[in-house]
Amino acid sequence: DHNASDEKLKILADTGCLQVRIGIESGDDDIRDNILNKRGSKDNEIMAIIDKCNKYGFIVKTYSILGIPGDTKESMRKTYNFCKTPLVHVPLFFSYTPLPNTPLAQKVSIMNESKNAQTMYSFHFSKGARNKGVSKFHVPGFILKTYVRYGLRLIGNTFLFNPVKFIPYLLSRIFYGFTFGCPLMLSTGYALISPVFWPNLSKGIRRRWEKRNP
Repeated sequence: DHNASDEKLKILADTGCLQVRIGIESGDDDIRDNILNKRGSKDNEIMAIIDKCNKYGFIVKTYSILGIPGDTKESMRKTYNFCKTPLVHVPLFFSYTPLPNTPLAQKVSIMNESKNAQTMYSFHFSKGARNKGVSKFHVPGFILKTYVRYGLRLIGNTFLFNPVKFIPYLLSRIFYGFTFGCPLMLSTGYALISPVFWPNLSKGIRRRWEKRNP
């Protein structure tokens, strides 16, 4: 919390910062403490910092991992539910991919293997560690669910605070992506997180916070 004091966040806001990124990794305290060695980052402490970021109008982008060694269906559900709060604006989810020779990689007894090594070791497409009671289809299915649910929420917020430029800019970026062979979902995703929308999003986030905290 000392790294996210009001004083430091105000300095960031005054210098024009519009977005902060927070590595939540898991919404389960036990996974963070005992597997990821991120002690001292309890759910309520993380949420207090996220709330404070909203106070200064920062767009909060979080990063979470599914399929961590030791993950269960319940712990992954906690990670998913953690980002249901409207205080998190751009929640991103990735499947666990081991980095060779790291302590966490040594805890992986076996990965959900793929015939394609590039796919297996891609944080977008790997299926994570093979954990007891979790099928190899659970992680990619869950990630798809997060993209749909939270993607629709991002679309709604972006349009709400940028009603004039939203459609023209989105269509132009999708068309531009097509010229380079970029898939529709990827083109749309990158368009939605474009800095073009950030100033109005930031103002809207601050107004929402002030209404909740008069």
